Amino acid sequence: MSFSDNYKQGMTKTDFISLQGMPYKESFYYDQDNILHEDLYYKHIIYLQNWYEINYVCHFEDSTLISIEQKEEKRLYEQDCKCK
Repeated sequence: MSFSDNYKQGMTKTDFISLQGMPYKESFYYDQDNILHEDLYYKHIIYLQNWYEINYVCHFEDSTLISIEQKEEKRLYEQDCKCK
């Protein structure tokens, strides 16, 4: 299951945050038509044969979800754990 599976384009920013929680970072700007554009940044740690940190940016226009973009993917450990 991916990060975006629980979210639908067009949902409100309030509903999105109530499901996902607060982002670790936010940015915003107004365009020439005075439309508010907001980006919410999230990090998720997943295990796929190794641990990874995956960053997502969620784009909103006038507090409505427009898209979710996967950004950088970072392997957290360079060596496989030999833990027992």
